[in-house]
Amino acid sequence: MNFKNIILSLFLIISIFSFSNVNSIIEEKLNESSNYQKSLENFVSTNYSNSIYNNWFQPYLSLSTNQLSGFTITEDGVSDIGLNADINIANFYGVNFGVQIPFEIKTEDNLDFDLKKENISLSITYGLKTEYFSNKLTKESNLLSSQYNLEEVEDSITTTTFKEIFNYYYLKNNIELQNQKLELLQQKYEASELEDEKENLKKQILNQESLILSLKKSFGTINLDFSENLYIDSKSRIKNITENDYDLSIENRKDVEALEIAKEVDKRNTNLWFLPFLPDLNFSFGVRDYENWNWEFGINFQYDIFDRGERLGESLTRKNNISNLEYNEKIDNINRTINNYKNNIESMYLELQIFEIDYENLIEDFQKSEILNNHGYITDIDYKLNQISLELKKLEIENKRNEILLEKLELLNERGLYIRGELD
Repeated sequence: MNFKNIILSLFLIISIFSFSNVNSIIEEKLNESSNYQKSLENFVSTNYSNSIYNNWFQPYLSLSTNQLSGFTITEDGVSDIGLNADINIANFYGVNFGVQIPFEIKTEDNLDFDLKKENISLSITYGLKTEYFSNKLTKESNLLSSQYNLEEVEDSITTTTFKEIFNYYYLKNNIELQNQKLELLQQKYEASELEDEKENLKKQILNQESLILSLKKSFGTINLDFSENLYIDSKSRIKNITENDYDLSIENRKDVEALEIAKEVDKRNTNLWFLPFLPDLNFSFGVRDYENWNWEFGINFQYDIFDRGERLGESLTRKNNISNLEYNEKIDNINRTINNYKNNIESMYLELQIFEIDYENLIEDFQKSEILNNHGYITDIDYKLNQISLELKKLEIENKRNEILLEKLELLNERGLYIRGELD
């Protein structure tokens, strides 16, 4: 393996290691976030609820003792044990199926199982007010909404982490340069013999000290295991995301899809506005003793003749198509936010152009100062101050570019991109 391949391999290893640091930092912040834990708990709960409602083919199995014989121990030993095995299939389009299989365990001499075929029963129940499809859609809407909330918390923490990495880099280098500038100003103050110049330099020193304290205060709020590789890799990752051509549509955002489903639920509720005024009817059908085909059909009902307006209130709620209004408001807010991000990015690019023009001017000034310094027309201190001004402007340009990257990342997120998912 030649030297070039060795360097390339080391670079890849460092990149992978630094990326794992990015992920580990984000993962640590997620684990420490109560908001994330609540969102995760809510998502797991809604996902489980949705799964239970839709997986009707997964039966409930239970085993119970017979109410009459049960399980009894006497001085003569253990009595015969009567058991019931119940199999229930719930929510098959709102219909519940149940099968009960009774059997008895004989305890005399050797254990013996006696299946009570004549007592096997089948039951089918259905409620008139059962709104299977509306309930199904509501659970799907809740699941999408909870998933969106979870991903939004993840993306918020991910974006905040990148901001901290960029801010750490900017503040760290800014403080170093400002300290160098302060030291040069102090040297210039000590070397000056003119009172007016010394007074002016004193003000500059005080302003410089105040600026450094402010920068250190901001720097102290960032708790981060920083490294140059972490910064380089983070910037590279964001560039890859922001430069990709994603096929995004706000209508495909999970929160928008959830509201779209909620609109369908509201439509169904509106069509059944009279449902609260109907009696609670439950139909049941059962079969016992299959050999003789003993069956029964039953109807149970309850009807409130007078109430305090609860049914009217529920009916009016059904008629209010609030989800449609929420959907329109959501779309308007998203489009407004997207436009704000686009305007911010455009404004940032204009600021960047101004910074770059200033930087070009500073380069010219620095080149002139270099010539003047070589010929002894300006001091080394003034030359170094010009050099620091150039470095500070260069740092400002890099920071502005980072801010643009972060703003683009926020824009993609608003358009529906799951940022955290792009990092895995």
